[in-house]
Amino acid sequence: MTDERNETADQVEADINFDCPLCQKNISIDARGAGLMIACPDCRQEIQVPIPAAEEVVDLVVDGGVLEPRMQELQSSLADADSRRERLIAELESAQQRLTHLEKNVAEQHGRFEQISAELVVIQNSLDRLVSLLQDAGVRDL
Repeated sequence: MTDERNETADQVEADINFDCPLCQKNISIDARGAGLMIACPDCRQEIQVPIPAAEEVVDLVVDGGVLEPRMQELQSSLADADSRRERLIAELESAQQRLTHLEKNVAEQHGRFEQISAELVVIQNSLDRLVSLLQDAGVRDL
């Protein structure tokens, strides 16, 4: 973070000026800090330094062109994050399709188990009837 009292006019123009979203303290930070997490000097809460809009970046003057590599790094990080986000969305869609397929299979298997259960009841009733008939016929020790 910078101390505006010791800054030249060119350096102050290159700074990112913003208010802490929590305590409204006005903060000035070197443009290379765009996107970084910092502690607010007033409330000490972690906040993210805003990334200037493209038109604001053009107006920033940074000694030795330091801002350009930082912006390229941020753009590269953003592209990587977008790529990961797209891959995660594709994985989520695939997982949702698998889940739907598995839920359908579970429902089908549940129906089959109900059929088997009903058949077992019929078989058990038939066996009980056979035992009863054999007992009535005088056959013991079954």
